[in-house]
Amino acid sequence: MDFLIDHLRLTIRNASGQEHRIAPIVERAAAVLAGHIEDRWQQSQTAAPAEGQAASSVNLDLGSATDEQAGNAIAEAWLQTLARKL
Repeated sequence: MDFLIDHLRLTIRNASGQEHRIAPIVERAAAVLAGHIEDRWQQSQTAAPAEGQAASSVNLDLGSATDEQAGNAIAEAWLQTLARKL
């Protein structure tokens, strides 16, 4: 299945000195999303069209969220967007 998320809007608070966490957080989000998509794909066996989608804005506070919590929040926004097509 091919899909494209062409827009991700993140609002990040308390990022000063924690910029190094952003790439691992997004990588975690992609891994979580892939697992959820695989589960839904196996249940539905329908293909999502390969067109751009805009996910909901995600607000992150790196001062209080772990990388996993932040990654899960991003993945959830992506999954909600893709669920409309799956």
